[in-house]
Amino acid sequence: MKKSILVALAIVGAAAAQADNYPYSFSVRGGVIFPIDSSWSRISDSFAGIGIDYAFEKSFIAGGETFLSLEYQGKDFGKSRGSVWPLTLNQKWYFGNEYQGRRPYYFAGVGIAFIDFAGSDTAAAFRIGAGKEFSEHVFAEATLQFTDKASGISANGLGLYLGYRF
Repeated sequence: MKKSILVALAIVGAAAAQADNYPYSFSVRGGVIFPIDSSWSRISDSFAGIGIDYAFEKSFIAGGETFLSLEYQGKDFGKSRGSVWPLTLNQKWYFGNEYQGRRPYYFAGVGIAFIDFAGSDTAAAFRIGAGKEFSEHVFAEATLQFTDKASGISANGLGLYLGYRF
């Protein structure tokens, strides 16, 4: 599990090394995840979520923004077991006539989740969500996350986040 997390962090670091002073390359966000699958909700009715997103300089799909997301989801930060680490590649699209820094948006992403409960395992992960920028730096998001079953858990949940874009 620890090796997998280190590999994921190396991927995020390598992506960051490719940046050319893109104005808002990194975002951090924190919030709460509410499980919607009984296998996960038996452990707790909510989990903390802390994530970092890296926006690529060029979007992979025209008309939007491509970003890589790594997140920690768990109940106890000091424990070696009991966490989910989703790593997803996402595409964001803005809508409405608002100017930059106040735009609503939606996004979708696919990737893997490192799940560590009964044992360490990986699963396919998918997320969709919507958000709103409140300023050039502050935003809020609501996400739905779905994973295959791993370590006896399907880490499917609803997440609510507040974030800051650098």
